[in-house]
Amino acid sequence: MNIIELIRSRVEAIRSSTGQTPIEIVNQIIQSTDEKGQLITTGPFLGIEINEPLLSRALITYRTELQRVVAMEDGIFRHRGIENGYTLSENEDTCWGTYYNRLIHQDRNREDLRRIIDECNVLVQQFLPQPAQNADRRGLVIGQVQSGKTTIFNGVISAAADMGFNLIIVLSGTLESLRTQTQKRIMKDVTTPWAAKSNTPFYFTWISHPDDPGLATASRQASHVLTDLSNQGRRQVAIGVFLKNASVLTNLRGFLNTISRADQPNIRALVIDDEADQATPNAGVNRHTITAINRGIKLLIIPTPQNSCPTQGRASYLGFTATPFANLLNEAGDETLYPKDFLYFLRSSERYFGPWQLFGNPDEVEGEETIIPLDLIRILSDEDIDATVPQTGRPRPTYRPAVTPGLRKAIRWYSIAASARRVTDPESWSTMLIHTSSKTSDHQALFGVVSTFCNDLLFDWSENRQEWRTLWDEETQRVSLGNFSEAFPRYGVPAPVEYPEWNQLEELMEQVIRDIRIKIDNSLFGGPERLRYSDEAPSSDKLQIAIGGNTLSRGLTLEGLVSSYFARRFTPQSAYDTLLQMGRWFGFRQGYELLSRLWTTEYLRNAFRDLVIMEVNLRKSMQLYLQGLSPARKAPVITRMPTMAITRKSVMGNTAIVEADYSGAAPQTISFVNEQEWLQNNLAITLELLQHIEQYIVTPLPDQRRLIYNDVPVSLIIEFIRNFNFWPMTNTFNKRHMLDFIERNDNLYKYWSIVVMGGTGTRTRTFGAGEYTVKMINRSRIKGPDEIISRLPIDINLKSLRATRDLLSDRSDLFTEGLKETEIWGIRRANQLNPILIIYPIDRNSIYNPPPNTASTNYRVDLNAVEDIIGISLVMNPPGGQQGAIGVSLNLEDVYTNDEEADSNPDLPDPLS
Repeated sequence: MNIIELIRSRVEAIRSSTGQTPIEIVNQIIQSTDEKGQLITTGPFLGIEINEPLLSRALITYRTELQRVVAMEDGIFRHRGIENGYTLSENEDTCWGTYYNRLIHQDRNREDLRRIIDECNVLVQQFLPQPAQNADRRGLVIGQVQSGKTTIFNGVISAAADMGFNLIIVLSGTLESLRTQTQKRIMKDVTTPWAAKSNTPFYFTWISHPDDPGLATASRQASHVLTDLSNQGRRQVAIGVFLKNASVLTNLRGFLNTISRADQPNIRALVIDDEADQATPNAGVNRHTITAINRGIKLLIIPTPQNSCPTQGRASYLGFTATPFANLLNEAGDETLYPKDFLYFLRSSERYFGPWQLFGNPDEVEGEETIIPLDLIRILSDEDIDATVPQTGRPRPTYRPAVTPGLRKAIRWYSIAASARRVTDPESWSTMLIHTSSKTSDHQALFGVVSTFCNDLLFDWSENRQEWRTLWDEETQRVSLGNFSEAFPRYGVPAPVEYPEWNQLEELMEQVIRDIRIKIDNSLFGGPERLRYSDEAPSSDKLQIAIGGNTLSRGLTLEGLVSSYFARRFTPQSAYDTLLQMGRWFGFRQGYELLSRLWTTEYLRNAFRDLVIMEVNLRKSMQLYLQGLSPARKAPVITRMPTMAITRKSVMGNTAIVEADYSGAAPQTISFVNEQEWLQNNLAITLELLQHIEQYIVTPLPDQRRLIYNDVPVSLIIEFIRNFNFWPMTNTFNKRHMLDFIERNDNLYKYWSIVVMGGTGTRTRTFGAGEYTVKMINRSRIKGPDEIISRLPIDINLKSLRATRDLLSDRSDLFTEGLKETEIWGIRRANQLNPILIIYPIDRNSIYNPPPNTASTNYRVDLNAVEDIIGISLVMNPPGGQQGAIGVSLNLEDVYTNDEEADSNPDLPDPLS
């Protein structure tokens, strides 16, 4: 034991009797001479040399770590009071410290290491119970696809073992390839380094086989294998990674039931459910039945007399997923896996290639003007789609795929990128993904034509070398280190790798082409044709083109993914969570940051943009409405999008269509149609509105850069919105829903403020009766893909319009730097401020001026508009008791009686037996 552990033990003792938070207790100890004296007196009896200066420094260090978690409160939703005072120790005498030391040697930068510590601290402090409490808790952690969730839950496993948990079960999807990959990762990063240490307080015993989905032990009797679970001298921690498979779960439960009767009361179990949205939700919820896998997981966790298991009531269940929609819309109650106690959004690494970096951030996100997506996406033509994507219909037309111009470019780019990777790292993996269908017969047909094309690739390279060079020149101009920094402004070190010279990769090209292997990855192929990654593979086996469907869409990391051809047919009945999981191009690209490309359809690009908006809306709505509440008290609302279903219909249980709530929202217009009539309409109705409200202007004017009008009647606002032209593809301004919401809440939106924001440009514009003027705003725009600069743009995208400070543009005296949006809504509520219509008059002749000391990029260009642009933002009222329209939420009415206890779900009458 060290000083921090001594302090933590004392904090836990006080917390269990008083219910105070750990930070409150630490502050009391710091102020209490008696408490500090007791710790100093106790230390020597536990082998701890301690004095007042050492204790004071340790208390401050411990409080700082607790405060870091409190500072991340915006992403945590749980019962108040369940947090414990445990903090992670980087001392290598702990399993967490050993794991952390391994992370340090994985070439991670300081910021990323700090993020991992913070995330694990949150999960350990805010979710895991102290083992002595024997608590049954259920939580869900939401990350992003390929964003490093395994790194986080490996940290949680290490900390749980330190805390006294003695049984850790990881459920790892439904594919053996993913299960094997997960177990070997835990062995490599957690259990093997710990086993190499001497005199450890506990040891791990694997109960799952690394290369087989069954149990690791030949004996089916746990009492023969797990003999030290209760050993206070050197305890045993059983650990296993298992498939989500009904028979596997049944066998596991049978094995656990043979733990000795004496040890069963001492079980402290943690169940981690990776890919928690896959197979875990009850797909029989609408038929009042329970699907086999859902039942198998529940029987590990939920007390069920007819089917007992020693882990029931003694296990904490923590799901991890990038697509939480099914988990949040499935079912609720004591007999379910709904995350009643805890919900948390992981933060992404600054080095993560995510939806924002590829598809852009949505209109309403503030402070992200520098996050401009990398130009990695190539839109396929109708010819490409028709020739590579199977047709639908009954009878289904025979699939006869062909290598089209788009697929040819994707394969050529793969070969070029693989050569570029070998220049900088001769032992590197390079993978290409081709995904056009879920059917195994289609994979076989595509395998044939791609193999034929690649067999002739050397000839293509020899005969069409100039076309390959042209592709290289075009791609390296579109994606460069200059615009990389706009998508990753805080990428850190190691810095992204620059392109090699053409002649360097040209020298390697012939050998690269010879080394390319075409693989099929689906449920029918298990032989050498299937995609595999091995640390022992020679470099000649590390270039793979993978053709597949669903088996490539879950968890499995495609090493060195530099080219993706993704062209599935989706319909409005398809599910967003299914689509997002197919995004294998998300992830980390250290060492080949500039090389990844995605060939896809316009429809799918727009669908992924919708997904970004859904995710941001979910996070924002929870931050506004669930602070201080657990998911058992208020179910999250998931935005509905017109182009696809949220999740599979079979797992959407007792849900309700809830009215989309615009309270706490501040949508802004960032995109405009560059047509004179379209823009002039907005200019005309703006001037007309301001002429009608001269009597409401605030005098004297607060400054020369804005005009403010107070207590403007809502009827004028409604008329303005009704006549305003919004960009037709916007997801944030649905005119009908917005007006419906305002009219439903007319008592709260009776009076508005209007702010006309001015800029620093040279042109001025007269508003109102002639005496009030503001300078026009200078705004550059984002260059469109494949845009020809000499022509006028069809659409104008500003990327961002409103700054965070503009949320208090009507009362700038209340704004201070560093305020969070949630704090601003609190200020607006406390001061009972009106909602605001903010008007931004933008000069059509705006020029792009790069910020000082930064290089110009090819992403931002002069505005080049045919008319002055009127941009607007609506700052709605803070949240609280307002009605509106359209989202989906799980119905929790009469399900949970209070924050701590839950009733059975009346919609699930079947017992678990």
